[in-house]
Amino acid sequence: MCVRVSGTSDGRPCVARLSSLSASTGTVDLYPDILEMIESVFGDIGAAEEGRFALPPLGYAPDGLGEAYPEELLASHYGIHNKIVSMLNRMVEQARDEQWCVEGRIPRAMTRTLSLWAWEHAMHCLFWRVLSPSALPRVPDNLGEAMEQQYGSVVSAVTLFASLCASIDSRGWGIMGYQPDGKLIIFHTGELINAQAWPVKPLLVCDMWEHAYQPVYGQNRSRWMDSFLEMVDWSHVAGRYRPTKTAE
Repeated sequence: MCVRVSGTSDGRPCVARLSSLSASTGTVDLYPDILEMIESVFGDIGAAEEGRFALPPLGYAPDGLGEAYPEELLASHYGIHNKIVSMLNRMVEQARDEQWCVEGRIPRAMTRTLSLWAWEHAMHCLFWRVLSPSALPRVPDNLGEAMEQQYGSVVSAVTLFASLCASIDSRGWGIMGYQPDGKLIIFHTGELINAQAWPVKPLLVCDMWEHAYQPVYGQNRSRWMDSFLEMVDWSHVAGRYRPTKTAE
């Protein structure tokens, strides 16, 4: 059973009681619940390996993205993701310690922090996966037709995505996702993420935190978005687009 460790339906943090409670020790193993929570929204994005959260393999060389994302910037950003993964794994281990839980319950502050690290990990996993040195510039028909139906053209949909990313106040993420009936939704988040509250499954995400682009692009978000879109592998993005029912 997937337990909502991120909070209540109205977004308030809650005290989580997980199905993986160990009756013998009174501690909890949060790993399976958090992984199921991530995969219920994102699918299999390589977020874990051998019972621990892990960095996904890039699928390209550190310098493979060329001038659009230089090796130094990629290494720095990937290193930050590694710190997120380390923190997430450390907190999972802490929850297995008796001092952190009472009768299988863990503190509200801990569930909130765990959720934030888990969603940041998931967002980064998808971010790396949608980039490719051999990116397909053309949007495949299955996704392209949905863009045309909703936004008038592929160009209009991509332009809206880029403009929303560039307009984020301070920092956050830009997201293109879809509902079960195939309807696309383009939106952005702030610093705090609760993906379980989203009405969509993410197809494409763009990191708009400073560490993701400012060392190369400075404050020029428009130039960052131009480079980001040049790296997007639309074949991978379209492969994630799998409506399960027909819109009425």
